Amino acid sequence: MSKYWLLALFLPVLAISVYGDDILLEDFEGGIVPPSGWTLDITVGTHTWGIENRPVYVHSGTYSAGCRYQSGQTQDEKLITPVMDISSYPSADLSFWWYGSTYYAQFANLYVRVSTDGSNYDDVWEIPYNPSGSGSHIWTQQNLSLGDYAGSSTVYIMFRYLGDGGDWVFIDDISVVSSNAVESSSLGRMKAAFSE
Repeated sequence: MSKYWLLALFLPVLAISVYGDDILLEDFEGGIVPPSGWTLDITVGTHTWGIENRPVYVHSGTYSAGCRYQSGQTQDEKLITPVMDISSYPSADLSFWWYGSTYYAQFANLYVRVSTDGSNYDDVWEIPYNPSGSGSHIWTQQNLSLGDYAGSSTVYIMFRYLGDGGDWVFIDDISVVSSNAVESSSLGRMKAAFSE
């Protein structure tokens, strides 16, 4: 008599499903800066955030938002999102496209700031200075985690142009997307034996 054994082994399998909600989408296709619900804080009225439609300065569609520089005058131009509630999500991420100069960032820069009360802001990103100017004047996507602000019911994001004698800066296709759920399941181990 002989016996034959067949062993079927199923290792645990993890299935992850992530569903994102669009908390904020802004592509400036309304042709107005600031867009509805946004706030514009101006220091130099003739050189502040405004609408832009020249194709080279637009990432997609017809319009972007841009801030022109004013040599010899300090600018502190702030474009602020509407308040966002991300308290019901485990995480959220900011994505946007920017166009500017890495060399002139030493004089005037684009800063991204985040606040949970509309008054006190954290600096979370700026155009990286590069003395060679590498990476300048090309549309570049930037992705930032808002995980440090998870659980907050009041979140503001500020795009701040600060400095003197820098270069024009443009932004486009801004989104804040949440992560809703992570679901997992596993298959156990199975063992079958056959004999004869």
